Amino acid sequence: MLKRSACFAVCLSASSLALADQLVLNNGDTLQGKIVTMTAGELIFNSPVLGELNVTMDKIKSFSSDETITLQLASGDVIEPTISSAAEGFITFNDNGQQQNLALDQISGINPDPAKPVEWIGKLFAGVSIETGNTESQDVDLDVKATRETKQDRVILDARYEEDRSEDGTSGNLTTNKRYYALGGHYDYFVSDRTYVYGVARTEKESTANLEQRIKLGSGLGYRWVETSRTRFEVEGGLSWVSEDFTDTTPDQKYAAVRTATRLTHDLSSDIKLFNDAEWLMSLEDSADQLFSTDAGLAYRINGHLSLEAKLHYDWDKSPPASNGEDDFRYVFGVSWGF
Repeated sequence: MLKRSACFAVCLSASSLALADQLVLNNGDTLQGKIVTMTAGELIFNSPVLGELNVTMDKIKSFSSDETITLQLASGDVIEPTISSAAEGFITFNDNGQQQNLALDQISGINPDPAKPVEWIGKLFAGVSIETGNTESQDVDLDVKATRETKQDRVILDARYEEDRSEDGTSGNLTTNKRYYALGGHYDYFVSDRTYVYGVARTEKESTANLEQRIKLGSGLGYRWVETSRTRFEVEGGLSWVSEDFTDTTPDQKYAAVRTATRLTHDLSSDIKLFNDAEWLMSLEDSADQLFSTDAGLAYRINGHLSLEAKLHYDWDKSPPASNGEDDFRYVFGVSWGF
């Protein structure tokens, strides 16, 4: 009786193993278990021996499954076949009685989550610095950024306000030294999972530089160099038109420029995020007309919505207005509310 039970257990184990999904790695290892899902180039595989594993697709030679799984293709099509292992970098599936080979790099998702309603996500940041005693000063920074993204396109809206006030040594009154306003919009249309065409518009006004208005309009191509569960890095390149109007004797300017920009977010841990947005504009008419700006910092999440932030705003103008330097550094500490 004992031998019969043992034999039954072995057969049952072998049967369940035969029905398990199989993952073949580039190093020759073969894992048995269950394919859970794959997004952003990272596959989640549940092994009865090793537990839940996260494996990037570049480490996978092939895979198979006796059960129907959902494959989302780079072309946008969705199929639900049973999968057999094939040569390195491919899988095989049955299509109307015919065996078809499919390259792994044509698969953008496996068993994707059900489509969720498209929502706006973003954050509102506020930073305030107040100094009292021998000197009196009040600095205020407000930023808001909102993003709406689908598989086809993306919209990014942002607004920024800065105000610096300090005590006048003669009258004792608080005097506004700087007011800065910015409003921008960015639209991306994805022509593939990683490549997109973009259009960008931004307007700025700053009292310190006697800048009545700066308008930047541009378009070009963008590419996602890195997209994982922790990191996203994008690069953009194109052309822009820049118009600057000043309130002092600085000549107004209008010129076409080459535009390059980067956008980076990286999770250093589950609660700490690194971010950096940068843009560089160089005139096609006069290389002395160049503008560079970056917004970089760290955010520490306190709870689901609230975070502490420390960041740097840096602006560089190669040909600044009279009485202004090329560099403008601004170190800001504050809190942000995510939505």
